[in-house]
Amino acid sequence: MGHAYPFAETSEYRPLTYLSYWAQVQTTGNRILPLKGLNLLLHLCNGMMVYLIFRRLFNLRIAQITAFIFCVHPLATESVANVTGRADLLALLFALLAWQADLNRRDANVRTKWQFRCLCILSCVAASLCKESGISILAALFLCDLCLRGSNTNYQFREAFRQQLVNWLALPLALLIRLLMRGGVVFGEPPSFIDNPIIQANGSQQLLTAGWVNIKALALFILPYPQSVDYSYDQIPLVVGASDFRSYLVVLFFIFSTLLVGWIWVHKKKSAFFTITALASSYFVTSNYVVVIGTIFGERTLYMPLVFMSLGITLLFSQRLKITKFNRILGALCVVWVAMLPLRTFSRNLIWSDYEVFLAKHVQYAPDSARTWKRVALYHRDKQQWHDCLAASHKGIHITSAWSELWSIAGLAEAMMGNNAEAANAYAQAIYLGERQPEIVEQGIGLMVNQLNYQDVKLSLSILLSVRPNLEYEKWWLNANQLANCDLSDLINEPVSNHVAKAIAAEIKSMDLNERWQWIEDFEMASPSPQIQHALAHLWSAIDPYEANNWSGVLNQTPGLPPAYLRVIEAF
Repeated sequence: MGHAYPFAETSEYRPLTYLSYWAQVQTTGNRILPLKGLNLLLHLCNGMMVYLIFRRLFNLRIAQITAFIFCVHPLATESVANVTGRADLLALLFALLAWQADLNRRDANVRTKWQFRCLCILSCVAASLCKESGISILAALFLCDLCLRGSNTNYQFREAFRQQLVNWLALPLALLIRLLMRGGVVFGEPPSFIDNPIIQANGSQQLLTAGWVNIKALALFILPYPQSVDYSYDQIPLVVGASDFRSYLVVLFFIFSTLLVGWIWVHKKKSAFFTITALASSYFVTSNYVVVIGTIFGERTLYMPLVFMSLGITLLFSQRLKITKFNRILGALCVVWVAMLPLRTFSRNLIWSDYEVFLAKHVQYAPDSARTWKRVALYHRDKQQWHDCLAASHKGIHITSAWSELWSIAGLAEAMMGNNAEAANAYAQAIYLGERQPEIVEQGIGLMVNQLNYQDVKLSLSILLSVRPNLEYEKWWLNANQLANCDLSDLINEPVSNHVAKAIAAEIKSMDLNERWQWIEDFEMASPSPQIQHALAHLWSAIDPYEANNWSGVLNQTPGLPPAYLRVIEAF
């Protein structure tokens, strides 16, 4: 599992998803067609599972229409067409397997009931290990028992609670697995970058903005145009309060939804109640109401809710209306709408196939998203168009300066344009921000040390890693022996020297006496300049409180001391 899940410091833990990537790469190689082909196959399997489940719960026609809408709806495009969308595909597949096992348990004999019960629990755990939101299927199982079984409401609630209580053991079991295998995910720090403006808003702004996102999600289900061409939707501006008209729409939406659910419950329309509440529970985890997710809106967060959205629209138009003429009009509109769904999905896949058009849609629909400019910068990086690459990186950094990947791209562009000092500072910033992302640290160090070969980049990086012991990437630390590869005298007049001087001073202050003298010996071996050796020796000894008298004589005892080391001394 360690080979399949190499990202030890990422904020997410989806081992089964990464295991599927590892297994496929071992068999088919790192080719895009098999990777996307498996995604498509998983989506078709999910559609088949939707059909089988709703055929048991409703009837053949409802199952067929629901499964068809689910398979061809454009909202599923990103989860299928994007290789990283496999987390949603696998999570839903295991969730539907859990649902199917729970249905089989009801009809099984006493000997096999617990076999299906265990399969249901294990499938729920597997769904959560593919993607965190997969565990929300537990709510759908309870609602299915509550609404679609029996007739007595009071008895039904008690019976559904009793039957599903054992299934909810999947929740603590999934948390225990995460705690044992990846405790840092449960108790660790949040990711350093979140492409979501809600994180900086107050309580009311968070709720109102999340409500507005929900309205847009429902609107995209009915009228899926325009849609996101990126995982992060157009950065939706915060709903600020009474001065924003959207706040009134959100309040009306909440009132209408509450009244609708109450009316459905009072009139005992159990199918409709199940559809609405199951939709809400499957979307609640990623709704930004409780936990701020990585992006304010992502189509992949709607993949599981799409099952219940499709069921709701099928039930709505399958009911016979009293007015025959009106019934025909609605039926015709429904047929046209369903026919347009695969055409819209096909057109979206054409956009995904042409990367330049894809990027143009990024800029058109999501100009205020840092992810947009990251993709543009990466495109220009691959084309070695360094000025355009740097311009796109700076636009993304202007939106959010907390994303290490943008700083890393900017550092490479600066280096290839010959701006060595700027490249060093950019890479230092990237590694500083990406300390919990090993791939950023590895990329930054690899490019800076092994490829760029700029002396100031090497020293800037070594000092950064020396003064940040919490990075905990010991194999990448550049010790004194590795610094021997740098001619320190070449850095005396570099613009980065002031910054480096302060970092050296901070590092020396943090050492104990034995460490200081060890570094003296290392530098004496590393540096060919007796003058620098003499200056460093006096500098180290001057920091020792017992050698404080030597401090005043350091400058006089080292005539011709290089300016860089004068700055180090002044930094104390």
